Amino acid sequence: APEVYSSYVAVGDMEGYLHLLSQVDGRFVGRERIDSDGLRARPLVVGDMIYVYGNSGKLEALTIKQ
Repeated sequence: APEVYSSYVAVGDMEGYLHLLSQVDGRFVGRERIDSDGLRARPLVVGDMIYVYGNSGKLEALTIKQ
C-alpha cells in the first residue's frame, strides 16, 4: 500500500524497490533498491523519515532530499 511523504507518494514492490512519485502530477521521482528479496511491509513515514522493511530482515531509514 502507498504511503504519503511530504508532496510524494512512496510505494514498494515485490522486487524490493521503494518508488517515489509526485502527488501533484504522478511523475516518477526516484527509486531505491532496499532488499533483493522484496519488501515485507508498506513503507512507514514518521516525521521526515521513511522506514522500509525487507523480506530478509533489512530495515532502512531514508530521508528525501528536496
